[in-house]
Amino acid sequence: MYICSHCDAQYPKWTGRCTECGKWGTIKESAVTQTIASPKASIAAAAPASVTTLDALRTQSLKRIRITGFPAERLFPEGLVAGSLTLLAGEPGAGKSTLCLSLALHASETVSALYFTAEESAVQIKERAERLGSFGKNFSIAETNLLEEIAATIAARKPQIAFVDSLQMVASSAISGEAGSVGMVRALAALLQQVAHSSGCAIIVVGHVTKDGALAGPKSLEHIVDAVYSLEADRRSAYRLLRVYKNRYGASGTVVVMQLGTQGFTEVAHPATIFIKQYEPKVGSALTITAIDDQFFFVEVQALVTKSGFGYAKRTASGFSKSRLELLLAIMKKHLHVDTDAYDVYVNIAGGFRASEPAMDLAVVAALASSIKEQALPDKSVVFGEVGLSGELRVVKETAARLKEIEKNGFSTVFIPPLGGKIAGRMKVHTFERLADLIAFLKW
Repeated sequence: MYICSHCDAQYPKWTGRCTECGKWGTIKESAVTQTIASPKASIAAAAPASVTTLDALRTQSLKRIRITGFPAERLFPEGLVAGSLTLLAGEPGAGKSTLCLSLALHASETVSALYFTAEESAVQIKERAERLGSFGKNFSIAETNLLEEIAATIAARKPQIAFVDSLQMVASSAISGEAGSVGMVRALAALLQQVAHSSGCAIIVVGHVTKDGALAGPKSLEHIVDAVYSLEADRRSAYRLLRVYKNRYGASGTVVVMQLGTQGFTEVAHPATIFIKQYEPKVGSALTITAIDDQFFFVEVQALVTKSGFGYAKRTASGFSKSRLELLLAIMKKHLHVDTDAYDVYVNIAGGFRASEPAMDLAVVAALASSIKEQALPDKSVVFGEVGLSGELRVVKETAARLKEIEKNGFSTVFIPPLGGKIAGRMKVHTFERLADLIAFLKW
């Protein structure tokens, strides 16, 4: 049997590309053990499960471990649930180990914390801990990469919080395969879940990601753990985004913006404006607001449009979808009567930001038109909205919340698609049915 190492899809013969997940070179041969059993006999011999009503059940509050200090208070505002298994994933160099060590040091002030290191030596961990600050007597460290030793140590020491750095470097003598393989990672996660539940110890494991940014290992890994946190970073920036993708015991879809320095992570006071600190109104530039989960960010869309010197116009996009850019250029050609085929087009999202939501459409078109007409947008103005194929402007989600964020940060003018109700506030809010109406209003 041939199994995809990315999504666990099975095939009777080898193929170069997995038809389920679309990945290349992930199909590998795997031995399959067949178990001969009679389904009818198994069902007939099974005892019925215990059944009860909701009224008969008694609700019990979850035991939570309170950790003070940043970033623990932002990551676990209600406390870390005892006996839970949390996965922290991120790219190399994002600061996963530094974040875990910071959490361990803060936790050791009130509870016992045990740090298992499988990648670095204990001396390296000590040097990093001394840079981060003081750590209490309740903090211990163990250097091992065997699951059996980790489970035995947790059973003997009985810590309230344990950290495993990292899951892809741990192996088990009872499981065939190398450390980091799909089968090994899946089995380790299931066994660590059992250890957490049986001991009542909250376990946080560090996970790797692939070059595409996806979590390394099988997709079932995300289903096994109780919570999934992702630490996202641009290597050219000191800012880090910690996103909560899954949380069985709290809110998901939240973002914590942090800054990584020599003494660890610090909280960013005004995260919405971190990408526009050097912004100045100019030709070929438009300011927009985009959302990542529950956090808004102001970003600058830069466009450069020049006459093409070749037979085929060039399109380049950084931080924005190239196919979406080509679509918007086709809409401009059709409804604004601009010969976009005669221009080389370059679009960049300043600050290394990557945006994919439709709310960016109107800002990209406005920046392109500004570059073509060589006229800048009004000062302290923000543009956002989706552009349809017929040239109509569509309202995007959380428009009211975006307007509140725009007004809170001191902007005076907004260009958006039409809204159904009355817009409260001191800002000048200009709404337009079609893309051509915006261009006409700007007298371009």
